[in-house]
This record gives sequence, C-alpha cells and structure tokens, in this order.
Amino acid sequence: ANTIWQCWEEFNRTPKEIKARDIEKSMKEEGLYCGDVVIWQPQTTAGPRRPGASEAPEDGDPMICTNVRDYAESCMNHISIIVRHMSAEAPFMPDGIHSHMEIGQPSMRSLLQRTEEDSRELAMEVPGQVKCLEMTVDARWRTDQLGSSVAKALGVEEVLAENSGKRLWLFDGGAPNASRCAPLYHSKDSEPFATLQQMGWGRNIPKRSVYVVVLPDPPEGQHNIALHFFDTDGREAGATLLSVTEEALLEQPQNGGKQLKSIIAVDPKKILALARQHLEDSAQEVRQRMGLREKEPLRLLEAFNGQITKVYRERSNTSRGGELLLWLAKADDATQSPTFLYSALRVEPDPAVESDLPENLTRCQLVEVFTMDPNPMVGAYGHPFLLPIREGQQGKEIMAALQEKLRCTAKDLRDYGCRILVGKGELAENTIRQWKDLTDDFTWQLSSDARPEDVHVPLDWHAENLALAIERHHPVYMGRQLVRPGHRPLTIKAG
Repeated sequence: ANTIWQCWEEFNRTPKEIKARDIEKSMKEEGLYCGDVVIWQPQTTAGPRRPGASEAPEDGDPMICTNVRDYAESCMNHISIIVRHMSAEAPFMPDGIHSHMEIGQPSMRSLLQRTEEDSRELAMEVPGQVKCLEMTVDARWRTDQLGSSVAKALGVEEVLAENSGKRLWLFDGGAPNASRCAPLYHSKDSEPFATLQQMGWGRNIPKRSVYVVVLPDPPEGQHNIALHFFDTDGREAGATLLSVTEEALLEQPQNGGKQLKSIIAVDPKKILALARQHLEDSAQEVRQRMGLREKEPLRLLEAFNGQITKVYRERSNTSRGGELLLWLAKADDATQSPTFLYSALRVEPDPAVESDLPENLTRCQLVEVFTMDPNPMVGAYGHPFLLPIREGQQGKEIMAALQEKLRCTAKDLRDYGCRILVGKGELAENTIRQWKDLTDDFTWQLSSDARPEDVHVPLDWHAENLALAIERHHPVYMGRQLVRPGHRPLTIKAG
C-alpha cells in the first residue's frame, strides 16, 4: 500500500522513445489511447544518478539500472564479446601461421579476427591460450572500465593495482603474437579514455573477440623483449621475455611528425648471452627441443613481414670498424604498432656443415627462404628460415633440401600450387626483385671475394644476396576478398 509507482510509455524500441508519465494526471491529459504500451514499476529510493553511472563497473554490478529507461538503454548497448587470455610466451604466429612449416597446415584465422564468425571457433583452443570466456559489456563503457571488467572476469584484477609489478594489455584487432595492432587499452595508461561507442563498437556487428595479455614490469632502466627459440628446422621450441638494458634510446617521428616513437638500441651479443643463460638455467626442455648441443654457437634473427631483416651470429665478429654493433629494437611501449610481442627476436642453433666426404666440401652460404603470396598486396608472410647452400649446388639438390625442411614431397608442392623461385636481393628501397623458377639445371654461384676461414662454417647472410621464395597463396586470405590491414586496394565506383 505504501509503494510509489512510476509509469512509462513506450513509443518505440529505442530508449529515447520511452517517456515518463505523470500518474496524477488523467489518460486524456497524458495522451494515452487504446493500443499504447505502458510500463509500471515501483519507484526506487536511489538518489540522482550521475551521467554514465550505470556503466561504472566499480559501483558493483556494471549493468545496474534504476528505472525502465535505464534498462532499455542498457539493453540497446549490450555487446557480447569473446575474451581470450593469451600467455606472454605464446608461440609466434604472424598472420596466424604456425612455425610448423609443413605444406597444407591449417592456419589459425581466429587469431586475426575482430569478430567470431563461427561458433566452432570459440571452442577452438588456440596456441598460447590460457583461458577463454564469453561476457557481456556495455558500449557506453570507457576502455579502462572494459579493462577492469575483463580483468575481474579472468580473475587477474590484482594486476590493475599500482604496485602490482605487472601490466595488462587488451587488444581488439587480433592476438598480440599474430597481429600488428597496438593495444586498445593498457593498465599503465594515463591518457583520457574513449568509450566503446566512440571506438565503433555496437550491436550491429557479430560477436567481438578481444585478447588479453599480462606482462611483468621490467626493472628500472630496462625494457622487455620477446625471444622465441627455434630448432635447426625452423620450428619453434619455446619462448620467454627477457629484460635488457638499453644502449641508446632514439626518438623517431610518426603520424606526420606529431608524435615520437621510442626505439631502443640493444647489443645482440648481450641478448644471445642472456638467451644462453636462460636455456642453461631454466629451460632444459626447450634446449632439448631445439636440438642444441653442448657449447654449440647460437644466432639471433629479426624477421618482420615474413622476411629476415637482421642476423647476428656468435661465430661472426662483434664489431665493425672497431665500433660496437647495435640493433634497433621495439621498446615495450604500448603506443607502438606493431608491439614488441609481434616484433619478436628469434634464437636458433648455428650448426656447422657436416659431410661424409670432408675433402669435397666447397664454400657454403646461409640463404634466406621465405614464403610469399602471388598477390603483391599480400606479399611475404609466415616464418622465413636460413638454408645452407654450397657453391655449385644444383637446383634439384636445393629442391631436395627444401622438401626435407618443409617435410613434403614434390607432389605436395604441386598439389598446393607452390612455385620455388630464386631472385636477387633488394639493393634499394625502390628496387624490385626479379624472380625466376628454380630449375634442376640451375647452379648456385657465390661471389669470388667471399672466402671463408673454415669451409665447415657457412658464410654470413646478407640482404643483397640471392634468396629463395616459395610462392603460395596465403592460407588465411586464400579464396577470400581480403588483404592485410592497411593494404586494401583503392576502389572507385562509376556514377
């Protein structure tokens, strides 16, 4: 009997068309007629609600509503998402391509998706996944509120504490080990946060995928780098995060010079020393999977966009012209795209060349082999590797060595439409490689001035040397009207 009632009229299905009606007035005065939809509810005792209060997760229930209009607005802004908690040491899978290079291997397209198109992909456990769950969020939330709710749902809310020693990154453009995108949110950010509506989220899209990774804070004055350990066949054996001291810090302009991007210079010799120490102290299983023998030299590779960009070998000199050799590397800065998790470094054994007839050994060189799509809009992809090739080696012998690496036969290459091409390296930015088919009678030639001290040790890789390419359609983009983000062709419609 003491209940105070509120009356609402639903004009339409949008929250803006739900009007409060005065129950002290007559139906005629309120303009109510036969067929109108009215809703009655007990009046709540809650005080005035500040704008956006219903979407604040720290207030308890993030979907709390005080009246019918709040409830209708909340329903209109509900978005169902899939949250995948990924390990910071997840396998490196650029563009969803696993390092197991067998021809015909399935790709992990779900690692690149912003939306879940198939319910079966939700049940698929992707490499490096710690936990997967489905939750409902509100499009009116800010990105920090989304991060807070996601952390709570995953049970890692302690990461958000100021002195937790960890940080949380949240991605909505693909997994950090497979996609070039920068984080949508990171817990150390102090910039103003946008709402999900401002980010283009809405109910008119399929179920959205977000990816979460928890990273340790590096010691003061150091940076995290991602290292992935590979075996001699180019297959990943494990991964870790290491903290390194910067030798120099450079600022490069981006976004038309409006912002500065931090790039650190690191000493590859020190990185290999840290990698070896990690393998000896706490990664014996990884060492066994790598097939690394006692005191066998290591090499460090940087690969980006499907091609090798730098190689450092313990066998080589550590200096050039008396100066310390430094590499530019991605800092663990969440504003960079791609992030350091995607711009990872690769550590692998650097074996000598073995032969049953040592007296017949000739000069040998490390040659880059990479995979590329026939469509130049897609270009190189996957995991490149180094193949030792001897001087004078015939094309059919090189083809046999490639098939052994790829664990396939000549028939497999034909069935999947692969072409093996050989071409000269790119000498300048505007120089285009000239490719030709690798034939059985092709003979590999080395420069006459390349004289190794030991014929058992292959000569160093250089970008301007001959390279081998496996031309094959990208397993993710094949048969789909898709190209890489940021490389979509311009379409002009007549009329």
